[in-house]
Amino acid sequence: MTPAPSSGAPAQKEETVKKLYQDDKVAESYIKNRFAWAWSRLLHETQVGVLNDVIRERGVETALELAPGPARIAPDLRGLRSGVMVEASEPMIDVARRRLAEKGLGRVWEIQHGNAFDLSPLGRMFDFASTFRFVRHFELLPRLRSART
Repeated sequence: MTPAPSSGAPAQKEETVKKLYQDDKVAESYIKNRFAWAWSRLLHETQVGVLNDVIRERGVETALELAPGPARIAPDLRGLRSGVMVEASEPMIDVARRRLAEKGLGRVWEIQHGNAFDLSPLGRMFDFASTFRFVRHFELLPRLRSART
C-alpha cells in the first residue's frame, strides 16, 4: 500500500504528491509494500492483463506511461517496441531503472524526469498512454489542466 503523507490525508496537490515520492525509503519499499496483500497482487495482474490485451489487439508499438513510480507495470508488458516513462521522483526513477535492467528492458524503456502535467518536452507521439495511481491523487479540475494544454 502506498504510504500517505504524514497528515494521514491522501496527497492531493501537485507539490504534496511530489514530496511524498521523493523519499528514498518510500521508493525502495514501494514494490514490496504494494504486493504485500493478495488483493494488490490480483489488481496488478488484472491491470497488466488488460494492458497486454490492448497492446496485442491494437498492435501498440510505442507507449507512454505517466508517473510509473518504480516501474511496477512495465516489466510485465509484452510486445512493445519502445516506451517512455515520465516520473517526477528521482528515487523512483532509480528503482525503475534497476527493475527494468533486471528484466532486460533497459533499452525498451526510456525514463525521463519530468512533470506528468507538462508533456511538451517529449515532443513526440505514442500509440498508447497510461497511468494508474497518479490520477487518483487529484481532483477533476487539476486532472483536466493537462488535457487543455
